[in-house]
Amino acid sequence: MIDLAPGHKAGLVLDSPVMVAGGTVAYGDALPPGWDLSALGALVVGPVTRHPRSGPAPPRLADVPGGLVLDRGLQNRGVRRVVRRYARLWERLGLPILVQIGDTEPGEAASTARSVMVSSAVAGLELLLLPEATPEADRALVQALRRAVEVPLLAKLPLHTSPERARALVEAGVDCLVVGRPPRAIARTPQGPFLRGELYGPAVFPLMLHALERLAAAALGVPLVACGGIHTQDQIRDALALGAVAVQLDSLVWVEPGMAMEQVESLSPGK
Repeated sequence: MIDLAPGHKAGLVLDSPVMVAGGTVAYGDALPPGWDLSALGALVVGPVTRHPRSGPAPPRLADVPGGLVLDRGLQNRGVRRVVRRYARLWERLGLPILVQIGDTEPGEAASTARSVMVSSAVAGLELLLLPEATPEADRALVQALRRAVEVPLLAKLPLHTSPERARALVEAGVDCLVVGRPPRAIARTPQGPFLRGELYGPAVFPLMLHALERLAAAALGVPLVACGGIHTQDQIRDALALGAVAVQLDSLVWVEPGMAMEQVESLSPGK
């Protein structure tokens, strides 16, 4: 068992160190058929924002060596519609649900957080941080969420996040750090124009490991979760060896859902 929030009064205890990352299976409705959800530690759903947001105009996807560039922005239905449509699904899934919050304005983020807590399945929130946010903006956002809800709070960091910024987030009240948010990238699409989005796939893995090791060495006092380009059991073990207590799978779930389930089951209790 793994506790992602040992400093929180309620904790966030998972039966498995393997989770599915936010943005990977939408709100849980895009889970691959046939998956044994009891083998997962948790499911991150979202992102969710207070108001609906439309996605960017196509093309949104471009293949690159070692992965893909995806531009989807923060497309979502808005928190009221999300909760109305999916709260019961989260409860039926039978595992801890972490909701990824995409709002960056403190008041809106707090409102979104309070709204998703109508579901008893929501065990924590994951804050999606902007690469360019100032320390003051980080602090205001975290403190607003801490005042709004009592569940554990994770922060998903850009890969270039400095130990100083990470430490300030912990001091503001974050219980766990996720390393990290996919890096920004540019690729030419088959249709011709350049696509500016986020990079997913195995090419991200060594970048993520570098960021993970750097933050682990800083001894920040909270658990670290590795996310980015993890496609094999050896990569899961490498992430755990370099300081993570758990991992989140993203692109593997899209390209090889059966293999992703194998990785989940390989680290489940009793395996």
